[in-house]
Amino acid sequence: SDGSIEVRKVVVLWEGKPTPLRGTLTIEMAKTTSRLEIQLPGQTGTCLGVSALERDGNGRWAVECPDGSTGQGLFRSTGKDGGYTGDGTDNKGARVSFSVSGRG
Repeated sequence: SDGSIEVRKVVVLWEGKPTPLRGTLTIEMAKTTSRLEIQLPGQTGTCLGVSALERDGNGRWAVECPDGSTGQGLFRSTGKDGGYTGDGTDNKGARVSFSVSGRG
């Protein structure tokens, strides 16, 4: 199996938080789930979560933040070098959207 790991840049627009937020998506080629980390502004912590990829290139994501907020939704492949876009809502109904850079 392919044990390689890719770390992609993530830019997040989270309604009600100072945006854009930045983070990383760590993709392990041998697994169907990837680790999503989003940095909150200042030194207020990191939101941690996962994204789960379906066979068709679409999937689901969910994160939990130290400030008590959580977010979840769907993402889909943009077809460009393995990039993704995603959107969803947080636990207060605010919109969350993000983009994941492609390879390279």
